[in-house]
Amino acid sequence: MAKATKARGTPAAVMDPRPCVAVTFDGWITLRAPYTTTPPDIPKNTMPRMAVMVDVAGARVPRSTLYMPGSQIRSGFRVAAAEVVSQTLADRDAAQLWTLFDWYYNTSSRAPGAAVARQDIDGTIARRALNPIIGLFGDFGLRGAAGVEAAIPSEPYDPLSETLRRGFSGVRFDGVRAAPAILEGLAPGSRDDWAKLAATQGDRSTMRADVKSLEREKRAIKREATKEKREFSEAEKARSAAIDVELSTLAGGIAALSKEAGAEASTSHLIAPIEYLPAGMVLTHRMTLLAPTALELDLFLAAINRFFEGEARLGARAALGFGSFEANWTVKRKTAIGMPIETLGAIHGRPFEGTVIEALSEPRDNPLAAGPVGYGAVLRRFAEDPSRYDFSVPAVAAKSPAASAA
Repeated sequence: MAKATKARGTPAAVMDPRPCVAVTFDGWITLRAPYTTTPPDIPKNTMPRMAVMVDVAGARVPRSTLYMPGSQIRSGFRVAAAEVVSQTLADRDAAQLWTLFDWYYNTSSRAPGAAVARQDIDGTIARRALNPIIGLFGDFGLRGAAGVEAAIPSEPYDPLSETLRRGFSGVRFDGVRAAPAILEGLAPGSRDDWAKLAATQGDRSTMRADVKSLEREKRAIKREATKEKREFSEAEKARSAAIDVELSTLAGGIAALSKEAGAEASTSHLIAPIEYLPAGMVLTHRMTLLAPTALELDLFLAAINRFFEGEARLGARAALGFGSFEANWTVKRKTAIGMPIETLGAIHGRPFEGTVIEALSEPRDNPLAAGPVGYGAVLRRFAEDPSRYDFSVPAVAAKSPAASAA
């Protein structure tokens, strides 16, 4: 698929002034709903953990805790920033509409040609001057101004008991069984089809449970031998072979029942149990913008507002209502090395409500007091000179014959 092209000029990479050394956001996240996430590199249905130091009997000792990864929060705000910019540009000029590849580049730095640009450090720095999204969130190995830390429970939370560790699960019930009158409104033959499914449902569920139990037993045999760095014993080999026979028999039985029922899918089944952080939990959180430009700070504030104008939901199991949260941050600024830290005010974010800002009257150049946070603030920045910015995927320069020969 060819990338669409747009008639754009090539703006000069002129870096905006950076009016401060850093802006910090210190506060907490409060979970409105349970939160869970399942990265691909950890055991299925478990959450990532980190070590934290706590006071126990006058000593500092490490404890393990579940947490909300900073990369996930950062990604949510980056997508929100891209939504702010793309909508602002689309409202101003149809010629500024992004392509699909522009969207991927601005939300994740991944797009055709970007891998080549990775080696062009000078070019990447220039991109930051043209693109405040890249300025905030970076481009490949070069970091942007925004640092978003993990949200950590104010008290370490790591469920140790099997009840807590696998404390959330559920069942999707057969809707027809719950309301059999629905069959009267379905096509002829549907009642017989459902009867076949229902008749085999219990036997198939039992067989599938047996399969999982046997698979766990086989893994345990292998794990024990691996742990002791030895070959399987004769008894283990015999049991493993017997398990394979049982699994084959069960697979055949499930297939036969599915064929009889006319469908492979279950009409009701368990929702896999998972680990999670419970609703109502408070997590400490911190973000830092290092030497942001005025536009980057505006855009970051607008992105937070845009994120909370939506459902403000991160993590897995969103369809089950997981991942919604609200947040409160105290915002501070350090204008220069050797200067004191200034408190600018506070930001409160609520799902579907956007952000509420409490700006202090001092300092007089308080950026939080400049106006409503949202599309307006960013639009005013772009309106000053929109030709200065370029959010398209950077073009990859063709190698010259001489360079290719070298």
